[in-house]
Amino acid sequence: MRKTVIWVGGAVDEDFSTKLKRAGVDLLVVRRGSIDLTTGSPVIKVDPAPSIVGEIPVSAALRIESGSVELKPEAASALWRGLAPIAGPTTAEIIIDVPTLSPGIPDFVRTLDQVSGLPVVPILTVSQIRTDLGLELAKAAGTIIVPLFGPGAVGLRGAGDGGNDPLPERLASIAATGVRVRVGIVLTPRTDPKLEQWGEDLDRLCDGERVQISTDSKLDRAFVFRRATAWSGREWAVGERFEAQWMDAVRLDSALREVHSIMLPEVVGWDLVTLPPEGGALGIDRRALLAYLEGQGPKPILDVNLRRQGRSLRVSVVNSSPFASVVSGYGNWLEVSLGSGYLAVDGAGTFDRVELGKRVGEQWKSGIGSGVNAVRFTEVLVSAEESLTSGVIRLPSSRSKVTVRWSVTLSDGEVVSGELEG
Repeated sequence: MRKTVIWVGGAVDEDFSTKLKRAGVDLLVVRRGSIDLTTGSPVIKVDPAPSIVGEIPVSAALRIESGSVELKPEAASALWRGLAPIAGPTTAEIIIDVPTLSPGIPDFVRTLDQVSGLPVVPILTVSQIRTDLGLELAKAAGTIIVPLFGPGAVGLRGAGDGGNDPLPERLASIAATGVRVRVGIVLTPRTDPKLEQWGEDLDRLCDGERVQISTDSKLDRAFVFRRATAWSGREWAVGERFEAQWMDAVRLDSALREVHSIMLPEVVGWDLVTLPPEGGALGIDRRALLAYLEGQGPKPILDVNLRRQGRSLRVSVVNSSPFASVVSGYGNWLEVSLGSGYLAVDGAGTFDRVELGKRVGEQWKSGIGSGVNAVRFTEVLVSAEESLTSGVIRLPSSRSKVTVRWSVTLSDGEVVSGELEG
């Protein structure tokens, strides 16, 4: 059975633990600090343990700094003598992040496994499992975590290793070894400049008067502030630039579907790093993550309704899901067109932008020339559970037939679309 593992950065009370368990979470991971082995003897630097209540087992994650020092089995025994009081009787496993593959590390891990009586699970990047020593360590441990998806340089070391190589190629070095893999998926967004906290949702940054959005970025999007703005715990001055890369429910779903297609090596689970905050958050927030793990999504669910009063028409759109669209200046729109006659509109309503044009068959053409029989309302970001209403559309008569079309783009390029007559 494949495990769903979530790394947490704070307390988990009993109520939330129950929600996680109901969503299928099998294991929680808490970062507990680092171990300095550069002198051959362990120096343990412990981070305080958050309060974790509930039935879900908890693992301890530690970063090991060893430099080029050869690691001896005796160092593993000494390490456990120092760790045992910290780990306590409830720790389910020890996860070790090993940026440097020091000589002797396979035997070090075997010994730590034996003296602790706990599984020891190394985090190894794609680059590391392609080396002889990394492969030997993977075999010694039996189960490893390989960071494979999500923003790089945050959350898990090496998430960007392997670039755009297909997943089987990234794991090819261990495919026939019997090594079991937990796939590391980074949920934490990457930002430039780095934020002091998990970023707030992007809705406030998708205001064209406040912020200019660009795809000219080394990450997903760039945002240049046109007005002084308070966002994500700091003040942004006019002209400041912010770039971000994030994981949303659609990308998480794509990652897991790719993981499910792998035959070898054996995939025994996935580590989601780190649990997002509650409320609106950059990328996937806590509510969307739990909903996805419970089997919902990952696409927005759009309810479209027409309200007519004489020759006037307004159209409302409600995203009844906790899942959002991609940030796009043109990919999220609602269109109203006439079969005959011309129309007018009094504004964008609560949408970001309105555009008059002409609909001929399957073709939309923007412009205010003769024969305006269609209007498009555009929204840069259709947020979770957002409600939008068009401006008032003036029709030729109260009996005029209209066609309403809509299209919302997701982060993988897929489109959620629909059409109705009214």
